[in-house]
Amino acid sequence: MTAAVAAPGALTGRRLRVALAASVAVAVLALLLPIAVTYDAWGWLVWGREVVHRDLDTTGGPSWKPLPVLPTAVLSLAGSAAPAMWLVVARTGGLLALVAVYRLAHRWGGWVAGAVAAGALVLTPDDESGFVRLVLEGHVDAVTATLALVAVERHLDGHRTQALLLATAVALSRPEAWPFLAGYALWLLARRAVPRWVVVASLVAVPVLWFGGDWWGSGDWWHGADAAQVLTGSGGGRLERALDRAGEMVPWPVWIPTAYAVVEALRRRDRSQLALAGLAAGWSAVVVGMCVAQGYAALGRFFLVAAAVVCIGAGLGVAAALEAARRGGTRAALVPLAVVVAAAPFLWPRVHVLRRFADEAPARARFERDLAAAVRSAGGREAVLACGAVAVENRDHALAARPALAWELDVPLSAVWSDLGGGPGVLLVQRGSVQDAALAGQAAGPARLLGTSREWAVYAVGCPEG
Repeated sequence: MTAAVAAPGALTGRRLRVALAASVAVAVLALLLPIAVTYDAWGWLVWGREVVHRDLDTTGGPSWKPLPVLPTAVLSLAGSAAPAMWLVVARTGGLLALVAVYRLAHRWGGWVAGAVAAGALVLTPDDESGFVRLVLEGHVDAVTATLALVAVERHLDGHRTQALLLATAVALSRPEAWPFLAGYALWLLARRAVPRWVVVASLVAVPVLWFGGDWWGSGDWWHGADAAQVLTGSGGGRLERALDRAGEMVPWPVWIPTAYAVVEALRRRDRSQLALAGLAAGWSAVVVGMCVAQGYAALGRFFLVAAAVVCIGAGLGVAAALEAARRGGTRAALVPLAVVVAAAPFLWPRVHVLRRFADEAPARARFERDLAAAVRSAGGREAVLACGAVAVENRDHALAARPALAWELDVPLSAVWSDLGGGPGVLLVQRGSVQDAALAGQAAGPARLLGTSREWAVYAVGCPEG
């Protein structure tokens, strides 16, 4: 740990406003990139619109979660601009995770710790769902990490009511946060640090919005929980997969300075830093436990809150090592430098993920953004819905096409399928695909081409003309 601890308020006021403005500006400019909304976010947009129309249907799409639906309900009033507006909101919130990580690391270790922590966060949580991708595609996980880190900061600064409300928001996004919210609420009640009605309201809001919202949309209190159960096989196999994901939440070289920071915190008996380390360990344990016991997928992004804390630890560890090297002279300074140089090649796979994402994202964006043109080419919304069932080929780069088409047609997620199941209906297929060729060969039979766009061909299959 560095000997000179930065003042807690060193990055408040004007600098914080500049960071917020910069995050908004980057989020807006990112709209120029060929990156579309992700699968889950399309679901939240559809649900937000349905909440406003008081006709919620959660039986299709991702598993229900309240936090992102609250803002998408408001954004749905903007009509077709809502998806772009959601991207700005989600990207801004996600970018602020970098600011939050920097602030907490800077609090204890100065600017070096903050810079290392923020840089490490860019390379998390794994080689499948990198932080940059999560932010650009409008996932809510990076926003969740921001809320959790700011809640920690507000607590450390003595603003316990704000910390509780932020923790409640985290619990409305990730079920892993529920035990932490409950424990923190009980601690606040015991210390009478927050008005009792605020604590009660926070604890009541989480189950009401989670289970009540899903019951409204599906008629089943547990529908979202059942939908999230995607893993099969033995508990042992699940445990191995989950532990692998936990270990991969950060590049392995990041664990080394983090461990050093924990050792230093133990030596100094720094309760705040040890509690933060306990949060990361506890969060990871809950994700792994839910995977093993309930069959939930332990995706890398589920570990993002814990990964952000580990990145803070890495920043503090590097800062502490440099401070020790400074006290030990030039020769000692070569030790941390050698570690950094030796570890650099092992960071390359995470950097390569960013390149791969940059290559894949434009293709997926083309498919999603071309759906409106495909619907128009087929005669519009009424013509597409005239035969009843609607399906869209859901493969390769078009994995989010189904919820995106539901948004475009203003129908529930459950009204758009991945295939017609042998019955009549309208089917959108990727132009040039095997299915497109097969349907084109049936032009004189059950399949009739309604229209084409750059990426899609729209067929009426088994539907009467007129």
